[in-house]
Amino acid sequence: MIVRYESDGSLVMITQNDHAKLSGLFAAHWGNQQFERPRPFGSAVRAAQYHDAGWLRYETKPYFDPSTGKTPNFRDVPNDRTQLESYQWALDWVTAIDGYAGLNITKLDVLDQLKEVKLGVAYEIEGKRLPDGQMPARLADLAKVKVVYEAMPGWQKDITKVTKYSDLPQEARNYVERIEKIVGVKVSWVGVGPGREAMLLRD
Repeated sequence: MIVRYESDGSLVMITQNDHAKLSGLFAAHWGNQQFERPRPFGSAVRAAQYHDAGWLRYETKPYFDPSTGKTPNFRDVPNDRTQLESYQWALDWVTAIDGYAGLNITKLDVLDQLKEVKLGVAYEIEGKRLPDGQMPARLADLAKVKVVYEAMPGWQKDITKVTKYSDLPQEARNYVERIEKIVGVKVSWVGVGPGREAMLLRD
């Protein structure tokens, strides 16, 4: 959100969602003889239009710093339960309106040689675990943060030649599906190499 205080005391606000809507308009009119339309077209337009939907609830009821009476820089907005719930609402909503909405996990192959793979599932600050899904928003807190990991067995196999998700080692699929369960959104694509053909589509 861009907030500007005018000399007459009025307030001008350009929200993240305004910017996202403009992106959606550009995406909707993209495509000519030199550049083809993004595909799948409808999903690409929605992704551009709603990519900042996680800020919608905040922007309709913004946080004010009680010490200044003004909205803080977006980097300083507390990443508290209210804000995290607004992100979750947006994630659930976009997933519901678009069948293509899902996660894209890239570079899975860089984990091939590890005996154990880890997922960062939470943060701790000075021994206190933050609520699930919450991360520190301030640099001072980030300097003190400790990541809580969940360890899983690695697959220790070359997966760069795999062309179907079902042919991945069971341990690799367990890793992908554990991410899916934690986040609550389907993993739709998995990258196992640098080329476009190395992106596996999950049915």
